[in-house]
Amino acid sequence: MAEKSYTLDINIGNYKSIKKAEDIFGKLSKEIDKAIDDALLETGKEIEKHAHKSLSEYGIGSGEVASSLELKTSNESIELIATSDHADFVEFGTGIKGSENPHPKPTGWTYDVNNHGDSGWVYCDANNNFHWTAGTESRPFMYKSWRYGSSIIGSKVTKHLNILMKGAGL
Repeated sequence: MAEKSYTLDINIGNYKSIKKAEDIFGKLSKEIDKAIDDALLETGKEIEKHAHKSLSEYGIGSGEVASSLELKTSNESIELIATSDHADFVEFGTGIKGSENPHPKPTGWTYDVNNHGDSGWVYCDANNNFHWTAGTESRPFMYKSWRYGSSIIGSKVTKHLNILMKGAGL
């Protein structure tokens, strides 16, 4: 795609010319900020959809972790937060099974912290039923969604800036 260039002639000895340039730049600055905000929101919504899709692929698309996802966008940032108490365990995995199938970026995460090994452990669920486990493998739904978002953000910003420029007749 060929780059467009734009020219704005300003006569620095002419107050009206300077004022016109200030008005154009002031308006464009606000509109550029809005275009970027729109791109962030669109990207955030796609990241959230991707996280739900990933959770569904892992067989937990309608569970507590999926329903705990919250999208927050603000100036120049997107946050997708999983507020569930066990979202980290889903993301990174646990126990010996987690260590055998770890998260792609397990920085700071420790597997099998109590050294259960293959013996595993017993836990009680919300319905007071007991279960044995040796842990669970990593299901990195947030990591995959972050990677996806990183791959599309540039095109979303370009799209919204192009819409702005077209609407401004540039």
